[in-house]
Amino acid sequence: MALSLVEGAAQSLVAPSLHALFLLCTILIVLSSNTIIFTSAQASNRTEDDRQALLCFKSGISRDPDGVLGSWHNDSLNFCSWQGVTCSMTLPIRVVSIQFRSTLLRGTLSSCMVALTSLVQLDLQNTTLSGSIPDEIGELPSLQTLELAGNRLEGNSLSGTIPASLGNASSLRSLLLAQENLTGSIPETLGQIPNLNVLDLRGVAEPWGSSVPGWARV
Repeated sequence: MALSLVEGAAQSLVAPSLHALFLLCTILIVLSSNTIIFTSAQASNRTEDDRQALLCFKSGISRDPDGVLGSWHNDSLNFCSWQGVTCSMTLPIRVVSIQFRSTLLRGTLSSCMVALTSLVQLDLQNTTLSGSIPDEIGELPSLQTLELAGNRLEGNSLSGTIPASLGNASSLRSLLLAQENLTGSIPETLGQIPNLNVLDLRGVAEPWGSSVPGWARV
């Protein structure tokens, strides 16, 4: 009789313990699922931000005689297949490069490109872009190569000043602005970019009155 009482007491203690353990596991699974869903939603939002930024870039293009933006459809979600666009190989899918060198794109650069926070390369050399260089480009944290040289076809060129905000692009390694109608002095902030090793300012309109510390003009 005494043994039966002990066994019954042990079983009564084990049952609530198992129930509590099951409840704890269930709570952990729910919390983990919510975290995964939240993280996935964040990644999806960043990817959509990139798509919208690309469409915003397209809206600034007034002429595309070569049809290089023909695949950039507003209702297309697969922007990684758009001509001139390269995306990351890992999740979340982000735009890492835009290349339209030596095309006849005419238009202006849009400040909405600041949303492309994973952009590593922007190559728009020898196009027909005009207008100013947006200050916001200097806020791209991953940008390593900015190539805007030679936008003088059909009388067009980028104009204005070199944005001092480019000094904030701490990842920038190559900055090519040759043959542009840029004026004013060279921002001292360019000398603060730690990894900048290629700087091309040849043929700009202004006889520069200053220089970047530690740099000789190319």
